[in-house]
Amino acid sequence: MNIAEFFVSKLKEERVRYVFGLNGSGTAVQMMDALGRADGIDYVCTLHEQSAGMAADSYAAISGGIGACVATCGPGATNIYTAVAGSYYNSTPVVYIVGQPQLAQYKCSENLRHFGYHELDVTKAFKPITKYAVEIKNAEHARYEIEKSLFIAKQGRPGPVLIAIPDDVTWLEINPDTQRSFSCIDDGYPVDDSEFVKLIARFSCAERPLLMLGKGVKCANAVNEARLLADEMDCPVALTWAAKDIFGGYDQRNTGSFGVQGTRSGNFAVQNADFVLAIGVRFDASETGFPPERFASRAYLISVDIDEAELKKYHEYGIHVDQKIKSDARDFIKGLLLKIRGSDYGLLSKEKEKRSRWINRINEWKDRYPLVMPGYYHESTVNPYVVVDCISRNSGKAGVIITDTSTSRNFIFQSFNVNKNQRVHTWTNFACLGYGLPAAIGASYAGKGMVIAVMGDGALQFNIQELATVVFNRLNIKIMVFDNDGYANILRLQNKNLEGRHFGSDRENGLPLPDSAKIAKAYGLPVYEIKKNSEVEPVIKEVFNVPGPVFCSIHLDINHWTVPFRNGRDPLEDMTPKLPREELECIMSLSV
Repeated sequence: MNIAEFFVSKLKEERVRYVFGLNGSGTAVQMMDALGRADGIDYVCTLHEQSAGMAADSYAAISGGIGACVATCGPGATNIYTAVAGSYYNSTPVVYIVGQPQLAQYKCSENLRHFGYHELDVTKAFKPITKYAVEIKNAEHARYEIEKSLFIAKQGRPGPVLIAIPDDVTWLEINPDTQRSFSCIDDGYPVDDSEFVKLIARFSCAERPLLMLGKGVKCANAVNEARLLADEMDCPVALTWAAKDIFGGYDQRNTGSFGVQGTRSGNFAVQNADFVLAIGVRFDASETGFPPERFASRAYLISVDIDEAELKKYHEYGIHVDQKIKSDARDFIKGLLLKIRGSDYGLLSKEKEKRSRWINRINEWKDRYPLVMPGYYHESTVNPYVVVDCISRNSGKAGVIITDTSTSRNFIFQSFNVNKNQRVHTWTNFACLGYGLPAAIGASYAGKGMVIAVMGDGALQFNIQELATVVFNRLNIKIMVFDNDGYANILRLQNKNLEGRHFGSDRENGLPLPDSAKIAKAYGLPVYEIKKNSEVEPVIKEVFNVPGPVFCSIHLDINHWTVPFRNGRDPLEDMTPKLPREELECIMSLSV
């Protein structure tokens, strides 16, 4: 077999079912040919390499396995740069396969700008945003480097790897059985028993404990274990945006989202907690607010993370953490469950009555401070909270909810109620406009059923060519576009800091956004439009019941913003609009 065929066989071993890419010269042609001839694996063509990378990233995130992307050399490789960066900062295991010119066309000196057609030093260019970047110039190293790259992508904190193969090397015949293989034993990071003892002792006397789960739980494929741990601890659960789908939105233990654009109930829970066990949480500024010293300041805070650099950063950024544990989330949870079930600490009984009251108190906050106010339904124009509420209640048949970044993401991740076995996904780190549509394509191939993709009209334009990919492949994607004729987040910043000068943020000030509904029709999509609140429920129900891909334009006022939100340097519990001081003081002097 040649190197391309061997590479495909290794992807099949990793249970990769679809490889996303765009054909090109050299290596890309050979990889596409090998994929097209192989059984049990196939290629999906997008119309831009960036989209292929983003689709591969989403495929990996939703399937729980590895993603794969093929791009040609030179400009094809640079076109995937944003996708690779997103995979790196969102800890997604994706193997990016790129071409290179023939070896004889490589430049002969570092002082020579370039010689070969589309020549680029890809390993140097991609090294800062990959876990491993390698160029296979010798066929003898093919098996070792391919196996090593696939291992590194999954090992520890996952992330992307990049393999560059010159055109003339990809075609070379090899006998894998005679080549050096890669093998590595991953012993993980065993947790010392003393850490469990200390944790259990603290938890056993806590009155307002909180289990906080982040993306690290999903990276470790530990969602089921995390749910078992929540059952054993019998305490409220706070989820970061990247972990939003670990628990259902209607679960009584779910505090609601927390952070700068969280919910009052979620932030009250975090700021009143006296014990927080955080697993796979980075504590970034959108979660802690600023200054971070005030985050969960009443709690004994435990951070479990596989990345030592994350554990070492807390002092530098002023985040108070009382106990740091380096471990894989799945291994840690399994170990803790064994200790809890075999201990004499009486975890479930000692403070059970107070903890029940604690859960009830959080649910009282959820009832008292709802995100979807009754008055929103009586507005004549479309209210985004009404839209999200309607999507939540009618999306039971959807396996995956995808959002782009900015306004659409903020409303969904703050207020969407996740249904049972539903996945909700976006890039929460390195978030870029244009991820939503390719991500929906990748999620569609992950085999989780109907996909709902929510994005803004501005974000849609970044990869709008992929509407053709959706239509061509008859993907069951419901594309819901928040059509507000501009960039709502930018406009809000301009209102706040630039005296309302909206240069470059809406149509009236030079932003040439086209009519997205007309474009969708041109691509052959059935198109629906929502222009007033009374149309939200009936149109969304119809959209979700139409077979195959559908495009729905939801006309919103650009001035809609998430409410409540944390403003400036206010602590998380003091969100805007402000509560009466006496009311807030009563909440923060909580005694269960």
